[in-house]
Amino acid sequence: MLTWSYEIENTSIGKIERIHETPGCFYRLTDESRLRLQVWPASCFRCGRFTEAERIETLEELDAKLAQLRDPERRGLILPQLRFADPLLIEQLIGQCELRRAWRQTRVSPAKCIECGSTEICLLSGNEPISHPCGVGELVVRISLSGGISIRYEILVTPEGDRLPLEPS
Repeated sequence: MLTWSYEIENTSIGKIERIHETPGCFYRLTDESRLRLQVWPASCFRCGRFTEAERIETLEELDAKLAQLRDPERRGLILPQLRFADPLLIEQLIGQCELRRAWRQTRVSPAKCIECGSTEICLLSGNEPISHPCGVGELVVRISLSGGISIRYEILVTPEGDRLPLEPS
């Protein structure tokens, strides 16, 4: 399975940390359906380390994405391959984006840490130096795709991002 990898370098001291995307993170919606949780590298003040947190798109971002998906000439701005994608795939993507937008309209809580649920997080920018949110120096986050086997289990959270107990297999 391909997942995102994040290399976080503190350029002041030359320290590099690596974290990998947690696949299998979903919101369990009120109708029991699932919506993939978008994760992003973050610094969590409660955990005291780099981890992943929710990335919650604004309604404006989702509206722009829907407009791009519906416009064959602008689809390629999201991903170049979408410009010539099968119409059924485009309809699925539009449906997922509409579901995410409906969820987003009701979301009240700010983004939370995937590990501990804290809202005391700082999402990290990719590829641009930023001040270290929990320490001294500058950070550079490099993002890449990597393949491998995940040993993580499925993580389910409420629509507000609160972790649900593991379900028996």
